[in-house]
Amino acid sequence: ALNPYSNKWTIRARVVRKEELRHVSTRMGEVSVFSMDLCDESGEIRATCWREAADRINSLVEEGKVYMISRGMLKMANKKYSTLNSTYEMALGNDAMVQ
Repeated sequence: ALNPYSNKWTIRARVVRKEELRHVSTRMGEVSVFSMDLCDESGEIRATCWREAADRINSLVEEGKVYMISRGMLKMANKKYSTLNSTYEMALGNDAMVQ
């Protein structure tokens, strides 16, 4: 089971929904971001990709395909932005692996 106290995990999940890549302004300048909803036999989770990882992973993943995902960070899900029935959401940064 995934938990926010360890990032030594790998999941095999299907991308069931992928948002468009967008750019948002932050105090550190403009950054790329996109989210995707993932599911496997244990449930569903939202993954949000930031900065260079967003550009790299967005061009790699396709809706409906299955990927191995690792080296992300888990945090409590913000229900304001997600309707998924998941306690956590995943943030994927530069060291995230998707294959």
